Amino acid sequence: MSSVIEDTQPSGSASLSLLQRISYGSLDVAGNLLYCFGSTYILYFYTDVAGISLAVAGVILLLARIIDGIDAPIWGIIIDKTRSRYGKCRP
Repeated sequence: MSSVIEDTQPSGSASLSLLQRISYGSLDVAGNLLYCFGSTYILYFYTDVAGISLAVAGVILLLARIIDGIDAPIWGIIIDKTRSRYGKCRP
């Protein structure tokens, strides 16, 4: 079984219009706002509702970030090595 790899060069200019750039950026702003509200609420929940100290809540959030920093590259490697008839990101 042989595979042919084609060299493709970009043809012409592939620039985005100002409206497309603003639309793309506005999605990122909306996503970050939702994340900010969620983070603020979880900190309020941990300290006021669950009754744990602010330091413990900070450690919990820090550990979650550290685990996410280790977990995300591992899943990236798993996805990159996945070979299925449906594609990389599908089972």
